Amino acid sequence: MWSSLWYFLVLSLLASGVELDIKKDITFLEFVPIVLGFYLWSVNLQNKKKLLLHVDNLALVEIVNQNTSKNKRVMVLMIELV
Repeated sequence: MWSSLWYFLVLSLLASGVELDIKKDITFLEFVPIVLGFYLWSVNLQNKKKLLLHVDNLALVEIVNQNTSKNKRVMVLMIELV
């Protein structure tokens, strides 16, 4: 699956010592584990009508609630999530 490879690449880059722009994008960095969680537990979440997420980043809360963002990296994840 393309998205699994993409997430592996992102996490590998974050773990490396390379200085990247992506490391400064806190909204993206906080959204990655949420999307990974959905992929990991998707089988358990299939028949759920509601899901409660505890997110302390208000920008990310708005993005998840509105399903949109001006941040292109975040939108790539949002498209995968929706």
